[in-house]
Amino acid sequence: GMIWAPLIKLLSSVLCKEHRGLALFYISTTFYAGGLCTKGIAIYNFSQGSFRPIFKTSALILFVVFVIWVIVSIVSTKKLVYDEEQVQAESQKGGKFKNKDFRKAVISSGLLLMVVPSLVKSMGDVGLKSWGATMIKSTYSLTESFATLLSLIVVLAGFSVPFVTRLIYKLTKSDEVKTSLYAFLLCVLPIIVLMEVGIVNKYIELVMLIIVTVLMNIITQTLVIMGAARFEKWGGAATATGILNAAASVGVFLANYGFGLIAEFFGWKYIFVVLMALVLISSVCLLIAVPKWKRFKAEI
Repeated sequence: GMIWAPLIKLLSSVLCKEHRGLALFYISTTFYAGGLCTKGIAIYNFSQGSFRPIFKTSALILFVVFVIWVIVSIVSTKKLVYDEEQVQAESQKGGKFKNKDFRKAVISSGLLLMVVPSLVKSMGDVGLKSWGATMIKSTYSLTESFATLLSLIVVLAGFSVPFVTRLIYKLTKSDEVKTSLYAFLLCVLPIIVLMEVGIVNKYIELVMLIIVTVLMNIITQTLVIMGAARFEKWGGAATATGILNAAASVGVFLANYGFGLIAEFFGWKYIFVVLMALVLISSVCLLIAVPKWKRFKAEI
């Protein structure tokens, strides 16, 4: 969580606009590679009969990454050609926004309206990944191994996210807010199907879970990654990422704790009733933000 915002800041400040977008799309695939590795490591360590090796494995991975990061940063700093005058010249471009500070840009762009969608997309993504397999297992009396396989399929489906995102992103002419709005609207039908949990086929429910989680991750790609990177002109890419990530973290907590309570007291169906209401609220927020974001993009 502390690494991602500086990483967006780094890519936004070093790469030109033409290369930045593609780099952000490709680097986002690490989300899903990491998720898959996490599943594998957790399953292996728990199979050993103890949770303690997980911490040792995590520490080892982080140490290796730290060493690689230090080496790469030293090498890349020597090779990086940094033209201070060019960067300052670029920072002066951008129409009437050039004399506004970062806080005014946040308000004018509609970034604050994106806080709710950022929260909800995390609830839909992490919540369904956490509880989806449990729901299908308990509803259809599946074995533990089969439920684990289903959860792995959901994680593997995440590798399609960067490519689906690029497709929709091009259709909306590189508009992050519109792309996120369309992703939320496309969630409506799968969530309606998931409301009928226990009635429809378990494989249909699995497909619907995959569709919803993929769409929620598209919103991560566009709002938290691509959208936040546009604030680098004010040196605020990391701050914008932090604002949206903070909301996303709240969404993770609400999903992990709240979805369990809803399932226990009201049943699985009402998780999707609540999620549907939140998706519609988020869609309204983004609909209001569309013209603000359009003007913001035009004047950068």
